[in-house]
Amino acid sequence: MRKVTLYIECSSTYIGKKPRLSGYVLEYITQGLPVTGQAFREGSGTYNQEYLLTIADALGHMKEPCELLICGSNRFVLNMIRDRLQIWAEHDFTSNGRPVMNQEEWQAVWEKIKEHKVSIQIGKHSYSGWLLTEMEDRNGSKEDERAKRSTKMEGRNENTENAKGGGHDRNTANGSDLSETKGLSR
Repeated sequence: MRKVTLYIECSSTYIGKKPRLSGYVLEYITQGLPVTGQAFREGSGTYNQEYLLTIADALGHMKEPCELLICGSNRFVLNMIRDRLQIWAEHDFTSNGRPVMNQEEWQAVWEKIKEHKVSIQIGKHSYSGWLLTEMEDRNGSKEDERAKRSTKMEGRNENTENAKGGGHDRNTANGSDLSETKGLSR
């Protein structure tokens, strides 16, 4: 049985919903050399949701059962994979008579992980720094692109307003001052 290691990181460990990047590296050794594949995904769910979705994505690339070591920093998700996932699956992803939080994401992970022999390692790993740096670079590139688009849009808006308004300041129209908001309800 082939041994595969899944290394995973998220750009933010904030527990609530927010835009974040997640990335992973799948690695196995063949003929004494490591073979790796990596991918990144963007999402806006909670930390646990995005972590689970990233694990499911990585597992989707595995074509045969293997000994799988999952390395990462999300203590809750990794402990639940080790200690509770099979029990939840046996009970239709309920616990104490209620659906488990992130039920769909846990089901997606279960469907792809159940054929593997899984162990976990919690904490930083050999790809932590690289994955986090890549996500920072990707996030920085997206912010740069957003800023460029915003600047282009502002330029278009000014040109449009100047053409329509005969060069008037965009806070004034027909002599009235639109920057005054006193007395206006919002």
